[in-house]
Amino acid sequence: MKKIHITSTILSLLSAFPLMGQDGFQNVNSESELAVRVTERVQEIIGSLEDRLAAQAPVIDTLALEEGQKEPRILKLWMENEKAVKLAVSEPDETGAMVRQSTFYFGGEDLFFVGQPFARFIFIKGKLEYWLDENWNVIPATPELLDDREGLMYDEANRYLGWFFGEK
Repeated sequence: MKKIHITSTILSLLSAFPLMGQDGFQNVNSESELAVRVTERVQEIIGSLEDRLAAQAPVIDTLALEEGQKEPRILKLWMENEKAVKLAVSEPDETGAMVRQSTFYFGGEDLFFVGQPFARFIFIKGKLEYWLDENWNVIPATPELLDDREGLMYDEANRYLGWFFGEK
């Protein structure tokens, strides 16, 4: 198989991804193979973080009941060194019952990963780079669509974080 040239944008993203060792990108033959390696590494990082947070009780709060919901959203926030690292938010199904969940993971002040009921999102240096389906398969998206979704994700995360920090 012929090795392809990975764009300078992708290379700069890789160098910015502090949790990826150089070894993880040797012999990458395509951007799709790179996406697989990045998603595998993100899954490892999330698993490790979940293990670490398992011994920690989150701060829990409840949002006011919204129209069409049978029960209010439950917010759970895990913090380390006075910074948010994980935020879980219950999500309603089509009947209004809170049986689903969105989870936001932070790398400093930036989003690192967002898991929603039917999609996953990987951020590198705070920028949305990969939009995936619920099975971790990359969904092709234009840069404009990624930018729009990135803005929505940050707005949503900031709205929920604001609930904990007095901006109710």
